Amino acid sequence: MPAVVKVDEEKVMKWLSTGAIPTDTVRSIFSKEGIMKKFHESKMKKEA
Repeated sequence: MPAVVKVDEEKVMKWLSTGAIPTDTVRSIFSKEGIMKKFHESKMKKEA
């Protein structure tokens, strides 16, 4: 049975916005969940 990873997207977005840098493995998990894309898009909106 494959491992199940539950991601609290709200906390992840908060951590990333305060400067947390995920490892390559964690970044991969976040990317599969679509979180890195959402974080990048929210960052672009704030800069605009």
